[in-house]
Amino acid sequence: MKSIFDKPNYEELNDRMQKLTPATTHLWGKMNVAQMLHHLNLTMEAPLGKYQTTGRPNFFMKLFKTVLYNDKPFGKGSPTPKDFKISESYSFEAEKEKALSNLKEIYNRGVAGNYLPHVFFGTITNEQWGMHFYKHTDHHLKQFGV
Repeated sequence: MKSIFDKPNYEELNDRMQKLTPATTHLWGKMNVAQMLHHLNLTMEAPLGKYQTTGRPNFFMKLFKTVLYNDKPFGKGSPTPKDFKISESYSFEAEKEKALSNLKEIYNRGVAGNYLPHVFFGTITNEQWGMHFYKHTDHHLKQFGV
């Protein structure tokens, strides 16, 4: 499984994100590209301690946490914690700049970094966080064809 903590994987995600434009449209789902970037920002900022979520890990969900870091792709329309559901409008340029910055911060913190528990699944290892950061970002970039 790929991890954002490996330089080639970080660079791949960064390069793919650079290809997004305000005109990029989704292949599935409801979010536009700025909303997707805002969603990614929230999901990166929560474990970095920059965004406070209201959700708490659920014992039942903890049984399925391997979905975060296994090789099976996320399904289209997979459950999203309410703190990360997006319906408002956002500035594409601001969200893209922030997403690139968040990706870089995660890569620089690396596997030795300090990450908070997952809002749905609770405590996961830093290695698992690295795989999850990669998998989730990859999922949404594929959603927009990049």
